[in-house]
Amino acid sequence: LVRNLHFSAGGFQAKYGDKLSSVLDIEYRRPTDFRASLDAGLLGVNAAAEGVSKNGKLSALGGIRYRNNNLLVEARETETNFEPLFADAQLNLIY
Repeated sequence: LVRNLHFSAGGFQAKYGDKLSSVLDIEYRRPTDFRASLDAGLLGVNAAAEGVSKNGKLSALGGIRYRNNNLLVEARETETNFEPLFADAQLNLIY
């Protein structure tokens, strides 16, 4: 869903001034039609969808992720109480 993604290695670029909010400069794509994707595997699931309204004024990008690395952690001989599980959702609405 991301068209351009720029990383700044070490420090912040001057264009961020005193904000220092993020080292990522992300440009989201603007949907032109409906698209959806689904990736599923033993470690997790990713789903994404994007679309635009009939009049073209409203567009949306959305995605969810779920990942569980228990298969990898339990395969190790070392015992741990670490629970490698996370989930998140993102939504970008443009009007």
